[in-house]
Amino acid sequence: RDVAPSRGLGDVYKRQLVVEVKSKREYPAPNRRSRQREHIPVEDMRYEAWFHPLNGAGDFKLELTAGDYHQIDKGSKGELKVKGSRFISFVPETAP
Repeated sequence: RDVAPSRGLGDVYKRQLVVEVKSKREYPAPNRRSRQREHIPVEDMRYEAWFHPLNGAGDFKLELTAGDYHQIDKGSKGELKVKGSRFISFVPETAP
C-alpha cells in the first residue's frame, strides 16, 4: 500500500504577500445577550482590513486585533503574513 508521509498542514497554509492596505473598518460586535443596548456599558469592537496583493490577485479581508488594527495605516504597502485566513503580521515597507 502506497501511503505518503503526513505533512503538518500548519506550514501548507502559511503565506507571505506584498500588499497594499486598501481600507480599514472598526465596528461594534453584535451582542446577542441583550436587546436593550442602552444597558451595555462597553461594546466589544471588531476590526478588519482589506488588502490588495501587488501580484494582481483579488482583494481580501482579514479580521485583526485592536493592536494590529491601530498599527496599520490605510494606503501603506508592505509584507503581510497569513496562516489560512488568519492574520499573522504586517510589516510596512520602509521609505527609501
